[in-house]
Amino acid sequence: MESEEREKAGKQPSDLTDWFWRWTQQQKDYNLNELDIAQLLAANTFGASFNTTVVLVQCLCELATRPKYISLIRQEVIGVLRANNDTWTKEGIDSMKVLDSFIKESHRYNCFDHAGTPRVVKQDFRFKNGLHIPKGTVLMTPNAPMLFDEGYVKDPFEFDGIRFYELANSSKTPEMFRYTSTNPHYLQFGDGKHVCPGRFFAADELRLILAYLVFHFEIKLQRALPENLKIKRHNVLYLGINVLLKKIER
Repeated sequence: MESEEREKAGKQPSDLTDWFWRWTQQQKDYNLNELDIAQLLAANTFGASFNTTVVLVQCLCELATRPKYISLIRQEVIGVLRANNDTWTKEGIDSMKVLDSFIKESHRYNCFDHAGTPRVVKQDFRFKNGLHIPKGTVLMTPNAPMLFDEGYVKDPFEFDGIRFYELANSSKTPEMFRYTSTNPHYLQFGDGKHVCPGRFFAADELRLILAYLVFHFEIKLQRALPENLKIKRHNVLYLGINVLLKKIER
């Protein structure tokens, strides 16, 4: 097996399958096999595609209900395409700052995980201020409360698709306001050493799909957008939404 040979040679795992194989070898008490590895891979793939799909649908619905942003983003997309010989390139997609801002604001405004990055305390822990956390406690970050805290976000209950675009333009560190950026007050992708490693790929997917749709189609909803569904700590779009696309003749 390639993973076994790489481990014997002292090499780092080459892909996710390799990582999972090595992890299963460490769990001697559970007798994990190849089927368990396949199930882990399937669960990981589902988790990655599901979250990206949720954000994509949120963005489409926000565009359909806020058409002024469609024209803004379409102008940006057309300009970038012309500058790149009418070719879709990664560099071009990365340069679409208005689109990036709209995606980030849509994700913020429709925060999927009200409480994120769940962790289980493996041993009793006491903070310097005396707060005691017993073993087995499940901890989560206050994701949504911070995204709607006026101390961190101006007019948090107002949707502003160019919020992060304007913040970036007025900042000496504009990269802090990109969709993939993280900090202790913006935990959509987690933070610290356990921050989501797949956020850059997810962002590229979202930018490319949305740029393509805005360039080629008019976007509308068949009917008014209903309120989101609240399922425990999750905030999910109503599943019966029909998004209408009409091809733009060029």
